[in-house]
Amino acid sequence: MCVGCEARFRVLEVTNPQSYRLLMHELAQDIGNGKLNELGDLPSIAQIVQNWPLQNVDYVNRTVQCAACRQGFVISVETYHGLGGSWRPADG
Repeated sequence: MCVGCEARFRVLEVTNPQSYRLLMHELAQDIGNGKLNELGDLPSIAQIVQNWPLQNVDYVNRTVQCAACRQGFVISVETYHGLGGSWRPADG
């Protein structure tokens, strides 16, 4: 695991819209500057941030991977009912 991932290697509960939006902005920035690679489906994290609030997206489940060491991380948030979610290291 690289130094950058050591700072990310934690479970973070997303408990309100502000913490969700802040985390998504941070992820979009890290993807944009090449620190993280986004894996998976559309809409991308950048699209979610650019089109805030994104309509018709009830659940966000995205995986990102460190460009340096390949450590994976997952953000899972239920956005429609405001039940929250989490940021966590990917298993395995």
